[in-house]
Amino acid sequence: MQSVKTRRSRMKWVMFFAFLTLSLNLRAPITSLPPVISEVKASLAMSPVFAGVLTTIPVLCFGLFTPFASKIIGKMGIENSVMLSLIGVTLGSILRAVGDTGFMLSGTIIIGLSLTIGNLLGLLIIARDFKSNASFMTGMMVLGMSLGGMITSSLTVPMSHLLDWRWALASWSLLALLSLFLWIPRYRREKAKNDRLAIRIEESAVKKSTISLSQFSREHVSAIIALTVSFSCHCFAFYGVVAWLPSFLVEFAQMSSDKAGVVVSIFHLLGFIGCLGMPLLGKWFKLSQKWLFIIDGLAWFLVPVGFYLLPDWWLLWDIMGGIGCGGAYVVIFSLIISKSSSLEENRYTSSVVQSIGYVMASLSPMIIGGLYQLSGAWLVSFVVLAITTLIFLIGGLLADRFYSYAEK
Repeated sequence: MQSVKTRRSRMKWVMFFAFLTLSLNLRAPITSLPPVISEVKASLAMSPVFAGVLTTIPVLCFGLFTPFASKIIGKMGIENSVMLSLIGVTLGSILRAVGDTGFMLSGTIIIGLSLTIGNLLGLLIIARDFKSNASFMTGMMVLGMSLGGMITSSLTVPMSHLLDWRWALASWSLLALLSLFLWIPRYRREKAKNDRLAIRIEESAVKKSTISLSQFSREHVSAIIALTVSFSCHCFAFYGVVAWLPSFLVEFAQMSSDKAGVVVSIFHLLGFIGCLGMPLLGKWFKLSQKWLFIIDGLAWFLVPVGFYLLPDWWLLWDIMGGIGCGGAYVVIFSLIISKSSSLEENRYTSSVVQSIGYVMASLSPMIIGGLYQLSGAWLVSFVVLAITTLIFLIGGLLADRFYSYAEK
């Protein structure tokens, strides 16, 4: 009996680390390219426009390919889709480092498509294997994404100096291979033992692959719409702030470019506050989803308002950003996980929310920059960012209320 318990405990830890390494891969391949884009552009004789397209492709894939990724997971099942996603990341990372602009473009697209599948898989794995700790594991997933992005963005340049930009980019395929290695035991167990849960999940996914909004109650549809608006506004605000905060701090706050870079780096680094803080806050103080949304939304709102009115207090606004940005993903998707009656419903809702949200993310830098160019000042852009954070909050509160109505 003890050996069975020990084996199960070991498998849980292996599954935890496999999940964590999967999370590390969900942003790492994307953030490895921008730091060396100048070297890549010079080496491959790229135009600035083409270089810009390369950095935008993954986010566009998140928005446009998510519905198709959902169908792929429904047909293939979770384990097979994990293998597909990680193999795709590995091949894409190598492909974009071995040839000319055609290889670079192809590899980037493969990475974008593979990560789109991975985004949905992370939430499904939490719902299937860690549902009792869904909020905490969602925070771990976001933390893993942030750490993966931070690791590759900070180490790719030094590695390119030691080796070459091609080797630096290709080397991150090892991170995907590590995750692939950790997933193999689970994959083999599903295949060898014909695990009943896996069969039921995959069969159910195939049968219900045509699920649509018409199959839900009016309150449930309203909750999904509210969540989609909420996540879209979060993505719009986040990508707008990340894209333009350095320029704003240099031009408006008269900071040096080096200091502005430090401010943005700390903004990213402090994301762990929201990732882990929101689940712990909810657990320790028995807070409902409504109160977590309120805390997160108000913190998010203070970021654009604070930076514009008191930029010298940038550390406080970075902390607010850590709470607001890091926690937004957690409060939204832990709500989806907790309210979904099945993995299929989880997959469908996550697909709808992410597809529209990431389309908004891809448009945000252009819109915020365009408003600044048209007005000649930063005020309009930051007012728009502040409004979107408030809509994020309102959307989350409405979604929580509509879900409550749907359960009655």
